[in-house]
Amino acid sequence: MIRGNLLIATLTGVGLLSALPAKRHPWVPAATAFVLWAAVPFSALAGGSAVAGLHPAAFAVIGGAVVLMITRTRVITRELAAAPLVATACILLAVVTTVMTAVGQQNAVGNVANMVVVPLVAFGLVRHALRDPEAGGRFRSAILIIAAFEAVIAIGVRLGLVAQPWQTSLAARHAFYDDTFTRAFGTTDHPLVLVLIFVLATPLLLGVPNVPLRMALGALGLTAALLTESRSGIVLVSIALAAVVLRTSASIWVRLLTALIGAGMTAAIVVSPWAATVLAKFADDGGSAGARSLGLEWTLANLDRFLISGAGAGASFEVTSSLPTSLESPLFMFIPDFGLLITVLYFGVAGAVLRRRQDGSTRVVPGGVLAAVATLMHVVTFSSLAAYNSSAGMLWITLGLAGAIAAPGGDMDGVPTGREAHGRAEAPLRARAAVAA
Repeated sequence: MIRGNLLIATLTGVGLLSALPAKRHPWVPAATAFVLWAAVPFSALAGGSAVAGLHPAAFAVIGGAVVLMITRTRVITRELAAAPLVATACILLAVVTTVMTAVGQQNAVGNVANMVVVPLVAFGLVRHALRDPEAGGRFRSAILIIAAFEAVIAIGVRLGLVAQPWQTSLAARHAFYDDTFTRAFGTTDHPLVLVLIFVLATPLLLGVPNVPLRMALGALGLTAALLTESRSGIVLVSIALAAVVLRTSASIWVRLLTALIGAGMTAAIVVSPWAATVLAKFADDGGSAGARSLGLEWTLANLDRFLISGAGAGASFEVTSSLPTSLESPLFMFIPDFGLLITVLYFGVAGAVLRRRQDGSTRVVPGGVLAAVATLMHVVTFSSLAAYNSSAGMLWITLGLAGAIAAPGGDMDGVPTGREAHGRAEAPLRARAAVAA
C-alpha cells in the first residue's frame, strides 16, 4: 500500500511538473494528462492514495490551465470570446454538475471533478495548444506511442510474457476479475476503456507519412483490440483502419498494395485463436443487448423524475440498484446523475465542437474528426463517462483534436511557440555572424 501511494504521489508530481512549460509549449500538460489517464487506472486510487481525490492527470490539466491563465490572460479571454456558446456551455456544465453532486452526493465531488470538470478543461487546453501548428503532430505522436505501448502490454500479458499491471487494484475493484478472466486491460480500468485508446488512435495514423509504419501500428492496434473482446471497439478500429488505407495520399498502386497487405494481416488476425471468443460474441452477445434494452426501458419509464435535475455523479448506480445491471450507457446514466437538460447539453456540446468553420480558420489534426466521431460512438455503448475511469478525459482531448481556431502565425499574445521560438532565438546569433563576416 505504501509503495502504491508513493507511486501515485510521484505521478501526481509529474502531472504538476508538466504544467511548467505550458507558457511556450501548452501541448505538454494536455499530452501528459492523456498519458497519465491511459497509464494509471482509477482503480489504483482506491484507499485514499489519490491527492485531494483527484487523478494524477487532473494536476497536469489544472496546473496547465492556471499557468496559461496567468501568462496568457488576454489570449485565453479572446479565445473564450471567439466561441461564446461552447465556452458558456462548458462552464455551465462544470458548475451545474458540481453543484448537483455537492448537494446530492456529498462524497462524490472528487468524482465529478475527475469525470466532468477536468476533461472539459483539458478540451480547452488542447484547443488552445493547436494554435501552434506543431502541436497537432506532437499530440498525435504522444497518443500513438501510448497506444503502441498499451498494445504491447496487452499482447504480452496474453502470451504470459508480462504480468498484468495494477493487478491487485483491478482485482479489488472488479468482482469478475480473476485468473480465468482473459480480456485485455492494458494499464486501464477495463477492456472497454483499453479499446477506446485504439479507437481514437487508429484514425490519427492518417498523419503518419511512413506507410509501412502506419500499417504496422494499425495491425498492432487491431490485434490488441481483439484481445479486449469489445465488438463495437473492434468494428470501429477496423473501419478506421480501412479509412486510413483508402485516404492515403500515395499513388493508386501503393494504396492497392497497402490494402492487400492490410487485408492479409486482418485475415491472419481474424483466423487466429485469439479471435475465436470475439467471433462467438458476435453470434451470442451473452445478454449485452438485453441489458441495454432494459436500460432504455428504465430511462423512458423514469424520465419525468429527472427532467430538470439529477442527484449528482454516480446516482444512476444507486437509483437502479434493483436492476440486474447498470443503465449501460452515459446517454441514460447521465439523466439520473444530472438531469435530462444537462445530458442533452453535454452531448450537444460534444457534437457541436465537430462543426468546421467555413472561412478556413479551423486547424484540424489529420484524422482528428474521424477519431472524435469514433470515440463518441464507442463511449455511448458502455458506462464509460458515467463510471469511474479515464474515458471522459480521453474523449474530450480527442474532441479538442478535431479542430481549433487557428491563430495567424502561431504567435500567442507575443509568446512565440515551436519553431518560431527557435527561429527568434537564433536570429540575433545569425545577425552577429553576418556582421562579423
